[in-house]
Amino acid sequence: RWISLEILQPFLSKSSSSVVVESGAAASWKLTQRNRMFARKEMESIVFGELIDRTEPGDRYSWTETECERLMKSIRHMSDMKHMQYFLEMSSLPADYTAYISKPIAWGLCNDKLKERRYATIGEVVDDLRLIFANALKYNEGPRHVNVTSQSAYDSAKYMSQKLEAAIDKMLLSVGDRIGRERVDMMTVRRDMEAKQRERQEKMKKDWEKEHPGQSAPKQVKLRIFSRRGSMIQKKAHDFEFPFDDDDQMETHDDLRHIKKLYEKQRDDRRKCGEISNAIGLGVFKRLGARAAAREWCYSEARKIHIEQ
Repeated sequence: RWISLEILQPFLSKSSSSVVVESGAAASWKLTQRNRMFARKEMESIVFGELIDRTEPGDRYSWTETECERLMKSIRHMSDMKHMQYFLEMSSLPADYTAYISKPIAWGLCNDKLKERRYATIGEVVDDLRLIFANALKYNEGPRHVNVTSQSAYDSAKYMSQKLEAAIDKMLLSVGDRIGRERVDMMTVRRDMEAKQRERQEKMKKDWEKEHPGQSAPKQVKLRIFSRRGSMIQKKAHDFEFPFDDDDQMETHDDLRHIKKLYEKQRDDRRKCGEISNAIGLGVFKRLGARAAAREWCYSEARKIHIEQ
């Protein structure tokens, strides 16, 4: 449904009397602009809320980080340099930019944030890229009528904003399709695991009844803990984060090495945080002592002057 509404966009009708599909699967649908609007909202709610699988700075990007990088590069082509020259770096912004714009941002800053793994969701990347051109439109709205450069920057922001939205449409299709397929695969794996577990239980029950004829099999009480993605796992107490949802995924040497590296990094960060806190505390204590000594000296000098007078 998403792909048809996107690829066949030139053939969409404005009919509002047809059945509207707001979300989920549908047996049939019409190629209408309203259905495409709901399809886009549905994809945005799925894709923009997707957590980015953040790797360590300097490592190879994960697939979600690669999609974000591809989105950024889509508005950074050499053919767009005459338009993007106004939005590449923070240093290229006007001196009074912050007087009119509360959150100034440039393409280079977004790229640095992605390289430093400071984005948590795909939606945060999209919001920052949209903000680049929204800020430019707001800043140049007034001056563009009397300033040629402002008019050029305004037109460039309008053009690049449309190009960004077209790139976002493509990303919504690719990322949304992958997320949907992964969810289906996870549900299939979970059903297969549950089916195998039921088979084992039935086999154990039959074996027990053969060994104990005339007696009913004892009931087993099971504790199930479901993760955020729905996979059945047994949580264990650890003093570092697990980047996996299933214990079976941690059996490889690379996974264990990654966990160890993450734990050591967190331990070093806690140690550095403690050292910084101690240094700040000692500095504040010394300043308070110096201030108290200075006040005492001022009081003693004031008393001497008063006695002399």
